[in-house]
Amino acid sequence: MDEGKAALYAAIIGFAAAIIGAAVGGWASWRAARHQVLGGAENEHRHWVRQERRAANGHLIQCVHALNESVRRVDEAAEGEGRSEDDDDQFIAAARTMADHLQALCTACDEIYIFGPMPLAEAAVDLQQACGKYVQTSLKAGKLGLDSEERTQAQGDRETADDAKGEKFAAFLRTCQWELVGKTIDPTR
Repeated sequence: MDEGKAALYAAIIGFAAAIIGAAVGGWASWRAARHQVLGGAENEHRHWVRQERRAANGHLIQCVHALNESVRRVDEAAEGEGRSEDDDDQFIAAARTMADHLQALCTACDEIYIFGPMPLAEAAVDLQQACGKYVQTSLKAGKLGLDSEERTQAQGDRETADDAKGEKFAAFLRTCQWELVGKTIDPTR
């Protein structure tokens, strides 16, 4: 083979190697960029879910505190043996506010159910049920026309429901910490 053909072949092979090298390098760069973009999108989505979970849990905690305050107002309106019609109107208004706060708590539980995780949603539902029982017993304890024995029984039931609500609230907070903050404590303790 003469030197001209050898140089031509070497140039062709060098050119082909450069094209193949550029193609392989471009493909590798494309895959790396694609992986980085998809990973970034996945990280952004996880971050968004964490923010929504935090907001939903904060909203539920605010709803529980608002419900506790409205129950306190119902209790104040229900005090006294000789309640007048004005006192009864205050009791009804406080009971309506309490019902509104219970409805807000139900909505907050739905938000938690949407964003999860499931142990947190289950703890929220348990808390919602305990709060519902607490509201029910609070209304019964403040009902007009109860004799002293019925009122004592109703107040005892309310205290039991209040204790159960407190336990479920504490369990919800422990589960929040376990699921959202980094599994720092065991929620079953």
